[in-house]
Amino acid sequence: MTWREIRRNFGNYGKQGFEESKNVVFNIRDDTVFKYYEDMDKLSIYFAKATSGVIKDCRGPNDYTLASYDGDDKIVSFEIFDASNLLRCHLFDTSEMIDNKPPLSLYPICYEDRDELEILLIGSKPSFITFEKTEDKDIEVGMDDENKIVTLLFHNASSRLAKTLPEKEREKLAEEVRLSIAEWDRLLLDKKDEYKRFIQQRRHANNANTNIN
Repeated sequence: MTWREIRRNFGNYGKQGFEESKNVVFNIRDDTVFKYYEDMDKLSIYFAKATSGVIKDCRGPNDYTLASYDGDDKIVSFEIFDASNLLRCHLFDTSEMIDNKPPLSLYPICYEDRDELEILLIGSKPSFITFEKTEDKDIEVGMDDENKIVTLLFHNASSRLAKTLPEKEREKLAEEVRLSIAEWDRLLLDKKDEYKRFIQQRRHANNANTNIN
């Protein structure tokens, strides 16, 4: 989803949301990107460009999500699996209700006074939300009264969420990955040649023993 689409969606944000936010300092994080992978039924949220070399570690905060981290342990992306079943919204390309589910409407709202990023996944914030903690202390998943995901909450957003690196730095990381792979390939080839020599030596030794006998 592009920033223009996010801004258009935010323009339709329910009155309840605006009334609750009147006295709170907030803004929209416009570098957040969303993508739904239908073949894997996965909703991915990217806080930075996940080019080669940027992601250094992946961990599952709970049973149905996966977070990717950079070298400074900042969150690069967050993914929800089995999304069509777990989310309150539907993921079809229509604004109509389907199976009593509203369409996906993404609002990445930064609350500056609390240093939090809340990603609301539907157009109107429910009055009842239960936040479930995860293994990452700065990530919580918000559920409605039917135990469906309606929002995501990221604490300490300024220090825990990654930002897209300058192109030169991303190119440098990608080159480091390329060189690392090339080095692994060389080591594997050396090991393969070493194993071949070992087998040949064993065969020669076995043949020599056979001739002696």
